[in-house]
Amino acid sequence: MAVRSATVGDQIIVSVTNFILTLVIGRVFSAEEFAAYGIGLSIGLMLQGLQRHAVTIPLMLEPDERVRRRAAAVSAAQSILVVCAVLSAGLALAILSSMDAAGFAHLVVIASAVCLIVYLELEFARAFLVKIGRPWLLLASACWYAFVIGVLSIASLAGKLDFLPMLAWLTAAMLVHAGVILTLAGMPAFRAGLRLLGADMRRYGGWAAIAVATYTGYNHVPLFILGAIAAPIHAAAFVATRSLLQPLQILLRGFDIADKSAFAKAAREPFSRRALLFTLKLAALYAVIGAAFGIAVVLLADRIIVFAYGPKFAAAGAALIAWVPAYM
Repeated sequence: MAVRSATVGDQIIVSVTNFILTLVIGRVFSAEEFAAYGIGLSIGLMLQGLQRHAVTIPLMLEPDERVRRRAAAVSAAQSILVVCAVLSAGLALAILSSMDAAGFAHLVVIASAVCLIVYLELEFARAFLVKIGRPWLLLASACWYAFVIGVLSIASLAGKLDFLPMLAWLTAAMLVHAGVILTLAGMPAFRAGLRLLGADMRRYGGWAAIAVATYTGYNHVPLFILGAIAAPIHAAAFVATRSLLQPLQILLRGFDIADKSAFAKAAREPFSRRALLFTLKLAALYAVIGAAFGIAVVLLADRIIVFAYGPKFAAAGAALIAWVPAYM
């Protein structure tokens, strides 16, 4: 019960926090900076998908006792991933600087690195803290993230914080988070962690790459193409309108988590009348929620955009409406 409550709370807090962060960046900063953040977020999530499939999911499938015994190596492996992300970003920036690339490319690389570090940490904490028997620290982790984003958002809305300093402070906060997680396992075993990470990559890396490539194809590539061939304002409008559908995902995810227990009971007798009725009621509930949300977006698209971002994307109402079928 504690694990379920902690994981549900973590997902809700992190999802709402991410939504608020996107709205603040879109409202306060320039279209170029918002586009860079949106593209960087997609790149960060894409790369973090490798960690999820090659490291986190196998970790979740291991017996709790085994993870506790190897906690020092597991946390060290995560630290190595974070260091690799920082070094890779530094190398990419050095290459761009030597090529005299546009400032927008630099912003994308920086945003990608920050988003990657954030999601590497959030994903790892979600698995590791549960496996070592400290689920309530997962809520503390999510609350720390929400607190940091809240402070940075208030400072940005007040005009006291620019885009790059905001990302720098967020990175620093997540590195503190990484340090705290590392100390929970005691003295880090970096050699064992490197061996463990190498073993995971050899065993699961290929399948992880295939899974990420498949997911990227329909979820991120359109934004990458738009960012490469069009002015940043177009990519920014893409990110702005797509992000406004996120509350529907948060709501349905919350229902899905709450219904998992009942669904598991119904699945014990999958061909029974009770299981059929439960499935139909669940499908009808989700359909009604999705339809109500979609109708509200269609009728109030222009007002929703102006309320969320101000006049910056006021002309993107049609684009917001176009997203509705994709999310329903």
